[in-house]
Amino acid sequence: MDPLDKGSTPWTAWLRRHRTFLRAVVSFNYDLLLEDLLRHAEMTPVYPPGILDPLSMEKTWEHSCFLLKPHGSIEFATRPQDISMPIQPYPQNNLVELNNTRLIRIPRNKLGHPRLAAYIVLPNEYSPYLRFQWVSPGYETFRRIANSTTHCVFLGLSYGKPDREELNFILDALPTTTTIVEANPRPADDFRSRVVSSKRHYVHWKVHLKEELPDITSTSM
Repeated sequence: MDPLDKGSTPWTAWLRRHRTFLRAVVSFNYDLLLEDLLRHAEMTPVYPPGILDPLSMEKTWEHSCFLLKPHGSIEFATRPQDISMPIQPYPQNNLVELNNTRLIRIPRNKLGHPRLAAYIVLPNEYSPYLRFQWVSPGYETFRRIANSTTHCVFLGLSYGKPDREELNFILDALPTTTTIVEANPRPADDFRSRVVSSKRHYVHWKVHLKEELPDITSTSM
């Protein structure tokens, strides 16, 4: 049972208010919380080309945004046509990992089923997937989208060394006129210094779980 009422969280309300111009989301989390928030905000996630989406016949909404999960997801699995071998029940004796194949999304009722490999990056782990075909093209798509981005919200990041290369890529892909918002009760000093040194405008949101979130138009306040 999921105890979080995702339909009434401040972030769902924020996504719903901004869905007409929210163009891209990059998430390092491998849970499905963000996908649930987008669904409650009536937004359809669009995945990079390396993620083949047999679930695309799910209900779609008028509003959509590009979703990149470069650290993997619990719903990602090896495309069966790319690696043809029987899937063993747990505990498994064969190790299949770091195969640069296309992935598919699997239904939620199969998340607990055995699969060939788990495509996730653990906390404080350097990603081995940066050059993989379900990640690298996604970052290039983000770079194209970022060309016209006016505001970018970085939510809850630690700016730790394992993630820093990717976060710097995201930051550097944005125009210098982009307002950078860090939504974090404990902001990362190194990240703020990086933003300020890049001549971009930095705004800090010291938000908590039950607080109403500012609108993007209020970030200059």
